[in-house]
Amino acid sequence: MKNRFQYLMILLGLLIVGCEPMEDIHDEIDAELENRLAVAEADYTLTEDDYDDLELGFPNFNNEDQARELIPVLLSDKYPTYGEGSQINVGFNLYSPLRIEDFSVSDEDYPGGLNYFEDKDDVTDFLDDMFDVAEEGSYKSVTYNVVAEEMPYTLTDDNYSDIAVALADTYSDAASNLGEYGNFNRQEGSDNYWTDAMIVDGINVVLGDAVDAMEGALYAVNYDFFDGSSGEGVIVVRFDGNEFSEFAGVPEGENYTLTADDYSLVATELADDYPAASGNLADFGNFNRQPSSSSFWSNSMLEDAFGVVVDSNYPDAEDGDVF
Repeated sequence: MKNRFQYLMILLGLLIVGCEPMEDIHDEIDAELENRLAVAEADYTLTEDDYDDLELGFPNFNNEDQARELIPVLLSDKYPTYGEGSQINVGFNLYSPLRIEDFSVSDEDYPGGLNYFEDKDDVTDFLDDMFDVAEEGSYKSVTYNVVAEEMPYTLTDDNYSDIAVALADTYSDAASNLGEYGNFNRQEGSDNYWTDAMIVDGINVVLGDAVDAMEGALYAVNYDFFDGSSGEGVIVVRFDGNEFSEFAGVPEGENYTLTADDYSLVATELADDYPAASGNLADFGNFNRQPSSSSFWSNSMLEDAFGVVVDSNYPDAEDGDVF
């Protein structure tokens, strides 16, 4: 009797379940599916594991068509509850090899009959004109010549001696005077006078051994001179691969020598712009040209200083005037 009772209870349980209307069961399933398949939005960026799951050899797609084909497969697994109309913004890596086209500027491309660009504006203007129809995303590797940065060099006592010996036959009187006094005589009319061209010849005697110059390199050579009083001058030379020649020679203009008042004026006017250099100028009355010093006056700073002096002493100066 005991076994029969257990079977009867099981049978009753089945009958109870079997009596629930099938329509109600379907309604519950539909309602659950509607809740699960909701319309939603999301942002997602593929990870390296995602690319591995898609059995890609690299963490990127070869092209956009491949991405359109495989990304939906990945998203269906990651967002099973997202229904029709859902939007997912997907970030992914696309293989896009960088293709660089080399271009070298030829001599006829440079402005003004030069074989180099004088400043960055010239470079920018040229690139805008040359590649005005370049496609977006294209890359050009452009090789061009620019004016080299001037490197300072100061002639030493040994340099003056070497120049005097080397040029004794070429400029006998001037070389003899140089060997005796250790500076270039710049008194016009004197038999010992050194012109700029002669000084450049002297620079060629010593600079080639003193520096390892590359073709096109510029050197601002500082030298001592005597024109009735001692002074310092500078000549910028350019190495052409064989010798040094004067670069951008100074045109004829008004000669002017700075006075003690000029140094004081510059120190005052440029105190805010160059505090350390101006303070040193005020203390010593000369421009510090030691590159390692915090009070060093660079060429561009000197241009500002000379501008102050010219404005003060030549208030009627006009554009194009040379000093």
